[in-house]
Amino acid sequence: MAPLRVSSVVVVVFVLVFGVVATGAQAYVAHLSGGQAVPPVNTYAQGAAVFELSADGSVLSYRLVVNDVFNITRIQIRLCVNGDNGYPVASLLGASGGSEMGAGVNARGFLTAADLQGPLAGQPLSALIDSIQSGIAYVTVSTAANPPGEVRGQIR
Repeated sequence: MAPLRVSSVVVVVFVLVFGVVATGAQAYVAHLSGGQAVPPVNTYAQGAAVFELSADGSVLSYRLVVNDVFNITRIQIRLCVNGDNGYPVASLLGASGGSEMGAGVNARGFLTAADLQGPLAGQPLSALIDSIQSGIAYVTVSTAANPPGEVRGQIR
């Protein structure tokens, strides 16, 4: 049954990325799994996050889909290299653009410089984009069962 879950995430990633690529926008993607969480989590949960930067670089739209995750408590972008836990710099729940939870999409909205927190608070959105391009930004989805993170993925 696990291969079916993986396949559904792959299809979702393809559809989300294809939609972004078709518009010619700058896009970033993260594949989320329990194995990337720190410490690793044995879970069937998987997900994908797709980010699209506006032409003027002032808005970062996002869409996140996860399967087999229950009781989500937090969805955040954090800064740190793969294999370690870092500081939260943006919440993907309750951003200024709002986030929408619904069937098939666990979070959708947009981020601006006003949404940056922690070490990026008060900085332009380009500081987050620089972190993504440097490979030190990741998405983590926390649950009641796994507060440090149920699934995680570096943003590429």
